[in-house]
Amino acid sequence: MMNLLQRITCQFWLALVAGLFASFGVVNAGVAGLPTSTAMAPLAVDTLAIKANQLSLINTPTYRFALELSETVGMTIKTDEGGLLATHPQRYQMGDWRATKDGIVIAALALNTSSIDTFLFNPDTHQLQQLTSWPASAADQEALCLYQHGEQLDMFVAEAGGQMKHIALMAPALQTPVQVRQFSTGPGIKACAVDDSQHTLYLADENAGIWQLSALAEAEEKRTLVWHEPGASIESVAVQPGAFITADTTSNRLWYVNSQQAREFTLPPGIQVEGLSTYQHGNRLYVNLYDDASATIKQIALPSELSQTSMPASPAVVPPLPDILITADAETAPVARVGDAADDPAIWINPLNPAQSRILGTDKKQGLDVFSLSGQRLQHLPVGRVNNVDIIYNVNVAGKQVDIAAASNRSDNSIQLFTITPQGRVSAAGRIATSLSDVYGLCAGRPGAQAQIIVNSTDGRFERFALDVSGSSLNGIHLESFSLPSQPEGCVIDDEREILFYGEEQAGVWRRNLNGPAKPSLIAQVNQQVQADIEGMALFDHAGSGQRYLIVSSQGNHRYAIYQSRAPYTLLGTFAVTADLTKGIDGVSETDGLAATSAPLGKHYPAGLLVVQDGHNVLPSANQNFKLISGVRLNAVIEQLLAEH
Repeated sequence: MMNLLQRITCQFWLALVAGLFASFGVVNAGVAGLPTSTAMAPLAVDTLAIKANQLSLINTPTYRFALELSETVGMTIKTDEGGLLATHPQRYQMGDWRATKDGIVIAALALNTSSIDTFLFNPDTHQLQQLTSWPASAADQEALCLYQHGEQLDMFVAEAGGQMKHIALMAPALQTPVQVRQFSTGPGIKACAVDDSQHTLYLADENAGIWQLSALAEAEEKRTLVWHEPGASIESVAVQPGAFITADTTSNRLWYVNSQQAREFTLPPGIQVEGLSTYQHGNRLYVNLYDDASATIKQIALPSELSQTSMPASPAVVPPLPDILITADAETAPVARVGDAADDPAIWINPLNPAQSRILGTDKKQGLDVFSLSGQRLQHLPVGRVNNVDIIYNVNVAGKQVDIAAASNRSDNSIQLFTITPQGRVSAAGRIATSLSDVYGLCAGRPGAQAQIIVNSTDGRFERFALDVSGSSLNGIHLESFSLPSQPEGCVIDDEREILFYGEEQAGVWRRNLNGPAKPSLIAQVNQQVQADIEGMALFDHAGSGQRYLIVSSQGNHRYAIYQSRAPYTLLGTFAVTADLTKGIDGVSETDGLAATSAPLGKHYPAGLLVVQDGHNVLPSANQNFKLISGVRLNAVIEQLLAEH
């Protein structure tokens, strides 16, 4: 009997002949814009003497093993020559594996219980140790695939009810698996596979074809149908870096798809492909497929040129993460509305008891939320579609010192005003009318001694108001109007220097004098490090140097940029907020607004606080919210960036 390597050698020559036929094809449909070639002769197929529903080759630079999963025999791990190394009696339908520093991690879907069991296989001692078992919920688990990124190993699980669960299996300091997010895929997902190199998840939908979406937990849950063949029933998918392979269960066709081409191959008559796996050996790609008609594993070799091209990353994939990663210390309760709802925070500092300070956060679909520093929602004010919010301290209203919050209200293109009591209670207190057509961003402060509010519109126009407290109600006095070439949003006022920093989303950061000649200037442009949209802005005084820095949301690459707040406005660098799996707090992505203070806010935030909006709130999946990051962490980031300059 031939061993696995001998079978591969034999298959090489058989497939070479088949590949010569396959190189002559006709254009067909499958992926829009890709040339599709149809093989003129069936691929050569080798039936393996293996009793299994899935055969995967554990192929690393150091080891080669055969992983067999069977609904009758169980799990078996063998040498390349077929020698038995390890077994487990549980009957399994399908599985996946990844090589880690601790050994080979295997996840397998149990036939009888629909649970997913994970194992660690030691390639040196051949010991097989069961790690965990992920139970099924009300719906059966029908497909699984693993995803390895950095030191973390994740698992995707497709349920019969049309839900996909994203689970963190292994990570530094993580004791037990934890569900990161859950999202809807619709029914019909029969298999999945992740291209780790591209951070891309592929789903085999028996009703539609192959879906593609980002595997990153913080990415937008947007999927794209990248393969559809009318009349085909797709129940399998496998990946190689930059490409995927799938097959039709009814028509004996198999496809290889990358960015340059979609190659169609014909299988011998009678084969019903229910599952497949793939691996590369030398310069050849091999496919092991389970034929449901004969209940056998069949092996084919694809033409050698298919290993020389690759597919681009999913559009949802972000660039490599920056070197500086920090975690959040806490998070607020999610906002009430679903979708893109949370937008901009502001920090109200309680002068009597800093630990009882408040976070004001906009729910731009219905109102303003007020949170404690522990993230608990204390109030919800349904005042309309408020977008950005900021605070002015110590406003003399009828002889009393009152703190005022102002928010841009898109319901009627006004500035919504609020009063804040010394205990942190927020109340609506009137509106200032604007002439803007679509109010958007807003910031407030005391440039000089005067309380002022600056609001902008999506068409680039700005209006600046002085807060008027002379009458029986709060109002505004229009001071000036100005504009940017395109859509703005975030802004912040440096009260002491009487300077406005404001963003043009697609261009960069502007500076404008608020006392004397305006002299507007573009001080920082979007680039590879800082990517559009330019969103929230805040000022933060670094504890070590005493220097004030401008913090800007670089929404396009899920980072935060730190600039000098004085000329030449040098970009120190960027950082990102990643997940803390042990605390159950996810990372942050697509931040809109942010707020910061270096004032001490009690024992948990002795060096101040940074609050950022989180565009994708997971761990578990929930509506958007705001993340809280200690000023201690932000100070450390600045110190590291200063040391690198």
